[in-house]
Amino acid sequence: MRDTRGSLSQSSEEESQWRPVMQAAGLKASYVPALLIEGDYVQNWDYSVAKTFADLDLKIMFLVAQTIDGKYTATIGFESDVDAEKAAVSSLFSK
Repeated sequence: MRDTRGSLSQSSEEESQWRPVMQAAGLKASYVPALLIEGDYVQNWDYSVAKTFADLDLKIMFLVAQTIDGKYTATIGFESDVDAEKAAVSSLFSK
């Protein structure tokens, strides 16, 4: 039987750690609440998550997803912290 465990995380690094490097490169910090979803690929799980987000009327700024060698990774940016929190909670129960 295939292991279908995965992880979901919402994170923000300390801005002070990477701000000097970004400024030296001419970049400016920008805050976007985001989720990182990782795990084994489960057929139709991405549809389930997308439908749940739509049903909750969450505002997504960006989405980057890929499946490589049976592993799934998605990074999703949201318009607000509230949307990101709702997405994190709903994603835990969408399997």
